[in-house]
Amino acid sequence: MADREKKDMKDAFKGRWLGLVFFGLLAFIYLLPLFSPIANLGIHDWPQWLTWLGISRRCILKFGQLPLWNPYLHGGNPLFAHTFEDSLSPFFLAVLIWGEVVGSKIIVLALLFLGMFGAYSLALKYKIKGPGAILVGVLWGLNGWMAMNLAVGHLGHTFILLLPWIVICYEHSLQRPIYSLFTASLCTLLFFSGAIYPLIWSGVLLFAYGFFLCFREKKIRPLSRMMLILLLALGLSAVKLIPMVEFFHRAVPVGQDYSGSGFKVLARALLKRGQTLRPDFVGRYGSWEYDAYIGVIPIFLFAIGCYFFIKKNWPLFCAGMVALVISFGIDSPVYLYGLLAETPIFASIHLPFRFIVLVLLVMALTCGEGLWKPIDFVIRCGRRKRELVLLFLAYFLVALVTLDLILVHRTLLSPVFTFKPPEATEEAPFHQGWAKYYAGPLPKLGGQLPGRLALGMYLNFLQNQGSVNASDPLHLKWCAIPQDRDHYRGEAYLSDSQQTPRITFFSCNQIRVEGRSDSRDLLVLNQNFYRGWRVFAGGKTTNALSEEGLIAAEVAGGEFALTFYFLPASVILGAALSVMTIAGIVLALIWRRLTRPPSSE
Repeated sequence: MADREKKDMKDAFKGRWLGLVFFGLLAFIYLLPLFSPIANLGIHDWPQWLTWLGISRRCILKFGQLPLWNPYLHGGNPLFAHTFEDSLSPFFLAVLIWGEVVGSKIIVLALLFLGMFGAYSLALKYKIKGPGAILVGVLWGLNGWMAMNLAVGHLGHTFILLLPWIVICYEHSLQRPIYSLFTASLCTLLFFSGAIYPLIWSGVLLFAYGFFLCFREKKIRPLSRMMLILLLALGLSAVKLIPMVEFFHRAVPVGQDYSGSGFKVLARALLKRGQTLRPDFVGRYGSWEYDAYIGVIPIFLFAIGCYFFIKKNWPLFCAGMVALVISFGIDSPVYLYGLLAETPIFASIHLPFRFIVLVLLVMALTCGEGLWKPIDFVIRCGRRKRELVLLFLAYFLVALVTLDLILVHRTLLSPVFTFKPPEATEEAPFHQGWAKYYAGPLPKLGGQLPGRLALGMYLNFLQNQGSVNASDPLHLKWCAIPQDRDHYRGEAYLSDSQQTPRITFFSCNQIRVEGRSDSRDLLVLNQNFYRGWRVFAGGKTTNALSEEGLIAAEVAGGEFALTFYFLPASVILGAALSVMTIAGIVLALIWRRLTRPPSSE
């Protein structure tokens, strides 16, 4: 018996190592268009993400400051509180080391590898082995939904690849409470990485899964663990969550989304090969929002595996079906998306079909079950020859599906990263500008020439210029004045005087201004006012004022030297709560260790 257990452990260890190597190579091969050459830019929303990453990187490396304020976009707004700011994410280290262009591609490579290996590990946990487990990883990482979001630069969406690890930790937490901390940490990682949509999608799947688990287990524990995970995640993420909640009132509401889809759109998304980037594909949404290609063979395997996977884990399958109903939007017989949209958390999101990614994970697991179950049956019957034949056929099908997904999406991804970055040198001093639509050539994809405004915004940042009309999903307003407007008076000016103050130091969070005033006046910065700006002058610190929506401070007559700096109380409060949460977790772990009964030999 002991020998059998050792053999099983050895085989499992060997299988995991083979999975690591296989999915590492597969991720690199699949993403070759991103790295050929590595310095090329993506189009559509890629420059938008590069701008956010670049601003945080410049703030940290050039000025040695936390990225609290963003002076470059929309006339100045909180950066740390923005939903897509990700300087707290461990993945951001790649951006710090290699820059935003190369670093973002390394992040995608790491996410794809971790996602496929995570799905593979989840399949093994469900006793889906060999070719079935590999197929689960392939379908989860290389499906059309992931490819399309990668092509259009929805970098935050790709963090949903970590969902299998969240499911694994959640299931372990039902037996070992310590895994609640691991699950909460993964959710916090998504939040810190600017992956708000993936965090919401993951939460929907986990809550639905936990709800159905309560019926199967006839216990309330699955939902109680979920509440523990939620409390831990809120505490850990408070350092960013509280500033973000305070900032959200500046966002312009997008209104409830009344789009919908049905089985016809779903069938096209799963089976249509060679989809391209087309705007206004369904209503006001582009074709990239309605692709989830996996191919005919996985659909066939899904049909085989449904019975067996439902029998094995019907709560997770039902959770996937809930996600499917949500993804149909207004065309669903039960308008679940409308109910979710009435809640504060879901009020700012749009496009219900994006929830289809949750269905893809369940489908991948079911396909793996459909491929492995016949082999498992033959193994149990002890028919060695048939086992070898079925294994050969199964691995052949996996290779066929993998090759198909690579070739189909290579056609999509190859033109996206052929754009060479234009020349752009940093200018001094900083001034507010207007992001111009990039007029140079861009790759043409299905008649779509996307990303011209986002690219103009990124080029402005590289030249140390602001973009008051920047592209942003929060649809922020601005009061700052771009340099080419007639009423532009400079980046710092006196309200009632013609004297010209000088900016002697400019950084993301701190601006020093010196000058002379003939009488008492208001010194105005050409940055949007936001609560949290403070002024240090004459050894005293006061709160900044608002002058027509811009940052201002009173100056007396004569020479003056003022230092404006941004440090909102919400950041301090959030940091204190996160530190208290971490301290509480550490104390709880120590107490648990000390009170644990000694193990009997």
